[in-house]
Amino acid sequence: VLEQTDSQQTLKFLERANVFLVPLDRQGRWYRYHALFAEALRLRLEQTEGEVIPTLHLRASLWFTEQGYRMDATSHAISAGDWSQAADLIEKEYTLQWGSSDYATVRHWLEKLPNEVMHSRPRLCLAYAKTLFMIAPYTRMERLLHNAESAAQNTMQNFTDESSEPGTSPLSAPAEWENLLGEIAAYRALITGYYLGDGPVTLEFCQYALAHL
Repeated sequence: VLEQTDSQQTLKFLERANVFLVPLDRQGRWYRYHALFAEALRLRLEQTEGEVIPTLHLRASLWFTEQGYRMDATSHAISAGDWSQAADLIEKEYTLQWGSSDYATVRHWLEKLPNEVMHSRPRLCLAYAKTLFMIAPYTRMERLLHNAESAAQNTMQNFTDESSEPGTSPLSAPAEWENLLGEIAAYRALITGYYLGDGPVTLEFCQYALAHL
């Protein structure tokens, strides 16, 4: 984060000096500060060098990404305001968090993203709609799913336009986007049936999903 090469020695010095540093393992790789001291340090950083904070968060995000700690990487990317990096990480991570039923974390991440970033990412619109099930009105989820479908269709159209140019090879990606359209339609069927009880419209969404999945 600080682009230095003596961090290990500095940590050892701080540990020996008992400067509110707590080791988290026996190998001397992971430490934490006392929470109140850490808060005081962050406040001082904001007061003295606040302009470097986004850069530090971005470096931390990149390091955590390289080490495979995507949850930490995502939080730091959001703190850095690097919305593209954050969106990329959430797209990769949210299915794992979803599998562990950690919907609140996914929703918290997504609510930090600017609307224009969210609406340009169909997977994120779908993920956000899923996190809102049973806690938000039908119209809010339907609007997100409509945005997801529009963004996916636009992406598919771009793939089609690119692959039709002379000298380009056929792309396999459209199949992935077809599948995503099917996922979106399946979820629209779910919320339409659950919230509205509208059988014909639910069936229509189901048939659309089957045609694309």
